Amino acid sequence: MLISAPIDRGFIFLTKWISGFIFLTIMEGLIIIPFFKFLMIDFPSQPWIAIGTTLLINCAIMAIASLVSGIAMRARLSEVLLPILLFPLVSPVIIAATKISGSIMVGDPYSFWKIWLLIILTVIVIFGLVGYTLFDFITEE
Repeated sequence: MLISAPIDRGFIFLTKWISGFIFLTIMEGLIIIPFFKFLMIDFPSQPWIAIGTTLLINCAIMAIASLVSGIAMRARLSEVLLPILLFPLVSPVIIAATKISGSIMVGDPYSFWKIWLLIILTVIVIFGLVGYTLFDFITEE
């Protein structure tokens, strides 16, 4: 039904991306305090850097997820196809997120984890642009 709206489908992709990003960020915000409390982990020494990289990682995950959900939307078994397509594409982002988070928690300088941050930024740019430009072709009947 949303596909029949009289707007550019690239904007539909952007709204899916932004709404998923907001939802993911809110859920992480609710989970983060109990996570640190129950596991007895100290907060990072630079919390704003940790929050900023977490927001970038959320943005990368949702860029991939929005594009893949558009691809799987018309499939017969889309609820089965979506995780099969999503997991291999999100794996580099999860690996980079793990490396960045570990370096921030230890207190490593930026030069140790900047390559992983560049991977995250590259994923955001590539999947964001590809999703915006191709979402019209992906969702047509």
